[in-house]
Amino acid sequence: MVVLGYGTTTDDYSATLSEILAFASISLFLIGAILRLESEIRAALILISVLSGVLSILSSKREEETRRRMEEMHKYGGSLEVYQKEGIWYVRKRRP
Repeated sequence: MVVLGYGTTTDDYSATLSEILAFASISLFLIGAILRLESEIRAALILISVLSGVLSILSSKREEETRRRMEEMHKYGGSLEVYQKEGIWYVRKRRP
């Protein structure tokens, strides 16, 4: 397993997180519509829906960055190294 990014791994947990958030936001929105809650509560539910959408977009960008780094590692073979500095994992070309 290769460790990349800010302490993340190549395991695909972010897709699961975005799916959970999407399901939760849709459920909350439907519950709010069914119960015809006050406008403040509806506004909060809409805000939660928007925030979960933003988190979903951010997690997909992280997945894209991880995929790009994995392609680079396969392209360069053993000439890349993975190291950690101050708790953050980095990938760089190995210096000759």
